[in-house]
Amino acid sequence: MSATIAINSPAVSPNTGIAEAPASCCRINVKVHSVALRILAQVGIALAINFAVMTFVATPITMVVVTTMLALSTIHWGYWAIVRNKKRKQEEQAQQTSRLSMMSLASTAATAGTGILIHEEGHAIASMACFKNAEPSIKIRPFRGGVTTFNIGGPFTRFGRLLGPRGSMILIGGAGIAASTLSAIAGLAIADRIKESYPCISDLLTGHAITQLASEIFYGFSTFFLQEINLSHDFQRLWVMGGINPLIPIALMIIIPVIQALVFRKVFCSSSATR
Repeated sequence: MSATIAINSPAVSPNTGIAEAPASCCRINVKVHSVALRILAQVGIALAINFAVMTFVATPITMVVVTTMLALSTIHWGYWAIVRNKKRKQEEQAQQTSRLSMMSLASTAATAGTGILIHEEGHAIASMACFKNAEPSIKIRPFRGGVTTFNIGGPFTRFGRLLGPRGSMILIGGAGIAASTLSAIAGLAIADRIKESYPCISDLLTGHAITQLASEIFYGFSTFFLQEINLSHDFQRLWVMGGINPLIPIALMIIIPVIQALVFRKVFCSSSATR
């Protein structure tokens, strides 16, 4: 019994005598090269816009967060668009490569004032809840983040009297952290609900929420590197005046979104199965 093995040799150019690559291989390389160029162009433009905006309004911690997010987004979406290129349809490839720019735009929006403003609004609302004639004022300073000033010389509100002077200052300090966290959790919940119908808006909300949470977590860890007590630092105020270790709110900011995602997935999957 005999068997014949056929070996397909690559075509050899009659002019150069060098083996030529198959046409299909060339088409794949051109497609991969095209996708890679689009991703690199998006990353370059996004980084340029981010750093230009952050020069005026962002803190160094936020710059690290945004740059890290962009790098991780590039790796993730680059993998789906290039490495698994052949397993996806053209429409899906285009959607995946565009998500990087959506996430980048959201991180720019978060660092360009909205994330900082939400945090400072939490302080402002809490100050008005505790003090009459608080008249809060929010300022965003280059490379120093945001600051909220308010009057504490006026009388307490009924709620402020209930908390007392110490409790009021603890509440005002934690209100900024709470506002950012609740805003991010709400953004993630909405993004999860509309990801099928409005994927671009979902990506924007997700990127914005993740940037907010990451900024707050970095802010919390910075407490451990302070050389002296600084009660204008929200997490240190909670620690010194309220006895709340920064690791507690940091852990909550990580755990709550995870629990939310698991609960939402179980609830909506079961409702879909019922239908």
